[in-house]
Amino acid sequence: MLTLVMWLAGADTLRIRSVSQEPAIQTSADLAALGAPSLALTGGASVWLLKDSTAIVLVLSLSDSSPAWNDRVVLTLDTNGDRATSPQHDDFQWDFHRVADSSVIYRGRDGRWQPPHDDPDWRLGHDRAGGGWSVQEKEVAGGWVLLVRFDPEFFSQGGRIAPGFGIANFDEGLRRWDSWPAVSAGRQPGSLPDHPSMWGIVLR
Repeated sequence: MLTLVMWLAGADTLRIRSVSQEPAIQTSADLAALGAPSLALTGGASVWLLKDSTAIVLVLSLSDSSPAWNDRVVLTLDTNGDRATSPQHDDFQWDFHRVADSSVIYRGRDGRWQPPHDDPDWRLGHDRAGGGWSVQEKEVAGGWVLLVRFDPEFFSQGGRIAPGFGIANFDEGLRRWDSWPAVSAGRQPGSLPDHPSMWGIVLR
């Protein structure tokens, strides 16, 4: 137990903050009502991780004034917190594109990411929700906002073990990836989703 506590203290950590009601984002001004961000990525993205009585909500504000279909945010979640070296069945990836119809949702299987029905051409299309999650995207002045709503069970399957979590953001105009946590020397930030052992943790 002491080893676990020491490891948690040194890990990249996000804490879920309770709010009285789920946020509603219509303009960039609405972000001020959320209070201080939970974290900020080096490329200018701000992140809030919140919970109300029914859901855990992730809000990302992305500074990018040159819209492109391939601007994207990749969210990864290790529900059991076992931090494997490659994607396993308890790992999920939401690859949200700025043109949301092009988004892809994956689940780990035997060390790789599997799209729905194992179909490499599958895309989200007009849907904005799946099993236990939903997403909203909004263009705002100077960038775009992503609001993802999760059922709390996504973050509690490991019991007392904290789930793993990662964020990778790609700006098509700059051809640049940013990530949280930052990747180790010699790796590209865009490689973070493939390595659950490198993800941060979420404390509930």
